[in-house]
Amino acid sequence: MKKKPTKKPAAPERLMYIGPTLLGGLTQNAVYEGTPAAVENIKEACPLIMNLFIPIEKYPEAEKQIREGTGRFFTAWKSVDAYKAKNNA
Repeated sequence: MKKKPTKKPAAPERLMYIGPTLLGGLTQNAVYEGTPAAVENIKEACPLIMNLFIPIEKYPEAEKQIREGTGRFFTAWKSVDAYKAKNNA
């Protein structure tokens, strides 16, 4: 009898965090394996933070939006920045 090939579990997706650095473990432009645990404490108060974890290949587009102050990435960045100021994060 032949054995069925076993599938390896999929590795967590590598995501870049493009938001402002936050105390507690989120660093701007850092690459994470999946979404880091530090986000769990923040996403309830600031759900747009999830829009700032992107596949690495989308970074040029996202960085352009942030730099130019337009688009959904900029909107999310401003939301997280306001959260940071309000919560001394």
